[in-house]
Order: sequence, then C-alpha cells, then structure tokens
Amino acid sequence: MEKKPIKAEILYQNFIDKTISKGFNHISNYSFSYIYVLIQLSSKLKTTSALNQFKINFQKFYNLSFNDEPIIFDFLPIKKRREIIVSVNKMLMEWPNTFFKIHNLKKFNNSHIIDNLEKMPYWAYYYLMFKS
Repeated sequence: MEKKPIKAEILYQNFIDKTISKGFNHISNYSFSYIYVLIQLSSKLKTTSALNQFKINFQKFYNLSFNDEPIIFDFLPIKKRREIIVSVNKMLMEWPNTFFKIHNLKKFNNSHIIDNLEKMPYWAYYYLMFKS
C-alpha cells in the first residue's frame, strides 16, 4: 500500500508544476535549469564516496541517511528518488542561504557537488564558484 504524500512532497510537486507551467520560478529564469540543478545535486547524494563532504553535510543538516549502495540515481526506486529530490528541493527553495549553512558545517570543494562546474546554470554557478 502506497503511503500518503507528506507536506514537503506536496509543496515540491506544486512548486514543480508551477515552475513548468510558467517556465520559470523565483530561483531560476528557466524551468529546465532549475530541474537540471535539482537532478545534479540529487545525484551527488547517491555517490558511494564516503568522503563526499556535501553528502555528509546535507545528511547531517536534514537529519537524513542515504545508504551507500552503488546504484546510479536514475535507477533508484521511485520512492527513494522522491525522498532525495524533495530534500534537495528544500535546500533550493531558500537558495543560496541554506546551501551556505550546509557548506559551513564543514567546508567542501566544488568537485563534491558537480564534476564540471561550467555546465551549471549561472544562478547556481555564481554561488558555487565565487561564494563558497
């Protein structure tokens, strides 16, 4: 039996629906760039590296635990992907303030977030490159 969605999941779904409908949101000028960053950061939370400080800080900040089974994010069960994406969306909803709080738990470099920073949209790149 499928569980009912929690408040954060409903807020996430409503936000994504509005973002896609309008083509933008208060964080990003383009819906596709918001979704791109959401997926990129979600993917980094499923890295098997025990040394990924972004993953460690994120889990500590949100009091979450993602097991380190070596499964690519795209192949995770929907339930697990939903949990991760909703958590990352919480961080992005208050971008960049929450990101700085997570970053300041213990500093990490950009490679813990994305392999090629230049592929990130400017609204994310700016804070990842120059403010962290």
